[in-house]
Amino acid sequence: MKFFKQRNKTATIEPTPAPLVTVKTNPEVTRPAPATTAQAAVPSTNEPAPLQDDIPGRSIDNAQQLMSIIASISEQYNDARQQLQEQLFAARDRQLADLHQARSKLEGLRTKIDTETQKLTALERKTDHALKEQLTESIATTSNVEQAQKQQSVVVSTFKNQLSDLANQREHNEQDIKELEHKKAEIVTKLHDESDPLKLLSMAESYRKELEDIEQREKTLNVQKSRLEKDHEQTAADLTAEQDKLADIESELSHLAKKQSDIKRAITSNGQDRQTAIDQANETLADLKAQQRATQTAIENATNKLLTGAAQLVSWFGTTFRFSSLPMDADHRYIIDFDAFLPHHAEELNKVTHRLLASGADKVGVYSAYFDINFPHEIAEWAQDNGIEADQIELINPLYQIQSRGKATAIPVSLPSNIAQQNWSSDHKTLNATLKDNDWTLRIHYRTAKNEHIAQIDYLRDGKLSKQSYFNDAGILSANAIFNQAGELATEEYYGHDGMIAIVVSYNRGTQNGVELYDESGILINNFADTNDLITWWMQHHYPTESYLIGRLDDKKYRNLVTKQQLHGVPFINAKTLEDSELVGLLSNNDTHLYVASDHRVTEDLMRVANHDIAIMQINDVFLPPKITAPQNLTGSVE
Repeated sequence: MKFFKQRNKTATIEPTPAPLVTVKTNPEVTRPAPATTAQAAVPSTNEPAPLQDDIPGRSIDNAQQLMSIIASISEQYNDARQQLQEQLFAARDRQLADLHQARSKLEGLRTKIDTETQKLTALERKTDHALKEQLTESIATTSNVEQAQKQQSVVVSTFKNQLSDLANQREHNEQDIKELEHKKAEIVTKLHDESDPLKLLSMAESYRKELEDIEQREKTLNVQKSRLEKDHEQTAADLTAEQDKLADIESELSHLAKKQSDIKRAITSNGQDRQTAIDQANETLADLKAQQRATQTAIENATNKLLTGAAQLVSWFGTTFRFSSLPMDADHRYIIDFDAFLPHHAEELNKVTHRLLASGADKVGVYSAYFDINFPHEIAEWAQDNGIEADQIELINPLYQIQSRGKATAIPVSLPSNIAQQNWSSDHKTLNATLKDNDWTLRIHYRTAKNEHIAQIDYLRDGKLSKQSYFNDAGILSANAIFNQAGELATEEYYGHDGMIAIVVSYNRGTQNGVELYDESGILINNFADTNDLITWWMQHHYPTESYLIGRLDDKKYRNLVTKQQLHGVPFINAKTLEDSELVGLLSNNDTHLYVASDHRVTEDLMRVANHDIAIMQINDVFLPPKITAPQNLTGSVE
């Protein structure tokens, strides 16, 4: 398991310990400078020392004195340059604010003028003719409604007549029913009064036909009664509905009469009101146009000031964009993308790290996507070899972060007690041990010949490697590599420093075919196709996105990482970068404002390429320019 180089997944009887790649400063590479100026102008808290007026024309033989004079001048130059930049850009910002305010005001005036013009046009086009047309239409409508009223009155009258006729029919029906009931009652009385049975029988026979006729007539009259009641009820309802319609028509006539009255009053007063509104609109338009002319003059003056200021900026600084140092405050946390520098640009990586720390960063983040347990150990050795304190480095790595969850409670590794036979390698760093209770052989690798810390244990059975265990600097188990009967890697198990399983990676003929992620309690919480998917997930959920990631702009993986994860990128630029037209195009078109430059020449070129304000951290010292010449054509005051 290696960090800086590709990992070796092939099982061997003699595993080779992962080599550490150390990036050290090469003193021969760094160019010595006779004197330096700051990488970017930094405001001084002290007043600049007065210049030595007696230097011109006076020969000074003491080199140390010359260096002291130049150092004093450079400090004064930096402070004056920074103050001049601040004043010129402050003036530009004020002018831009004035111009923006004037343009906004002009746009508002144009909108108001358009509105007032439209209002005036509408007033002038509005005449009494329109109102008279409305009145004519209303009168015509009234005539139609009155006609409808007459027709509806006829309908209502018809229904009233029908209702009256039905009432008469019902009355006659009731009388007919009562007459039949009376006849029927008389016959029944006669039958009841007869006591002679023979006569009663004779009478019943004589009245039978009459009674049957009466009964049939009653049925007919009752049917007629029911029909008349329904017809009467329906006609009454229809009458009510038609009366409601008539009431609506009469209400509409009343509304039309009121509307006509209102229109007539409007026609009477409209002329005077319209003229008053036209006079007021003309007065408002005149005032707005006067403001428009004054605002246009203000815009012209502000534009001229901006052009003069821009010419001053170009003459003094070669650009119209603000140039400042990379901010070093609580809001800017910097992380270096190791993968973008290694393995071919270790020297630049080292310089960027030291420069960040020297510029005021309390801690520098170290990011790598490499999935390797050696990452913390190798970074620690790299930091130690390059004079960087351990507390100045913050490791940001998916595997390291996952293995560092929880508290470190796991028990350090120790030799088993049932060793039957053992022998050491020639360098006294590898112990071969045979266990007496079984047929296992252990090959124990120590970090040093002092045999204090176990780094790796190989488990062999019948001469075949079955398992490899890896331990961190504290002797805690970090990972197991398990091999199948064919000697191929089958599974990798990664453990947290709390001793719990964290990640399990499965292999099929050397290719990953599944990754399981466990939480601090050993519960499976997620699974992925491979470690690349796991890293992508980790970046989306656990990477400190509020930080700023430094990486080489010419590294495509770095550019893709920043774009895909929407990170704050801080590209590292050198002379070779500016020779690539595609990369120069990226510098010209993107909105990145923070950069790390290799030297002052690259900084100057970058200032010409970038189309916005930039903040730069310069790696190498700045040589003294052969000559400094102040612009002669633009030395006027700053407004």
